[in-house]
Amino acid sequence: ELMKKQLSEANELSRYIEFTFGICFSAIMQAGTLAVQEKYAEAADLCLNVFHSLPEKGYSTFKGGFLSQYTFAMLMLDRLEEAEKSLPKALEFTRECGEKEPAIHICMTSSIYFKMKNESEKACKILGALDNFITSAQFPLSGLFLFYYTKGKTRLLGTHPDPQNMKWVEEGKKMSLEEGVIYAMK
Repeated sequence: ELMKKQLSEANELSRYIEFTFGICFSAIMQAGTLAVQEKYAEAADLCLNVFHSLPEKGYSTFKGGFLSQYTFAMLMLDRLEEAEKSLPKALEFTRECGEKEPAIHICMTSSIYFKMKNESEKACKILGALDNFITSAQFPLSGLFLFYYTKGKTRLLGTHPDPQNMKWVEEGKKMSLEEGVIYAMK
């Protein structure tokens, strides 16, 4: 009897987890689509609403992703103060989960943030770590990743990059993606 009860509870929990993952994945994609359409305020609202609906424990991949996308949207809206509040927690969740996709996004977002804070050296070195990962892992830049990368790199370097910025990007290429996340946390 106890085993049946435990199995039933496990099945219920499994359905809840699958449902939550499905909602999170769908919302992440929807927020990305809104960003591509330059509907940054809508993307930010969606990210925060879903982030706040997640359980306190677990889901660090999604929590980092939603906060990273929220931060990106705030930066695109030139709302630096709000981005400054969410970035540290986004970095923390991303480091905690240890997955590459959120790390790619948070490195690009962090680069834009530090550029807007007039910390070009740090911004460019984080971009270098990201570029190193993309090249060494032969990571396919397509879809939303291509959008965020292109948007961020253009915002960071412009169309005619400054030689000093390019020097810092090259220095950043000595870091791994994980080291880029840690460097952004400092």
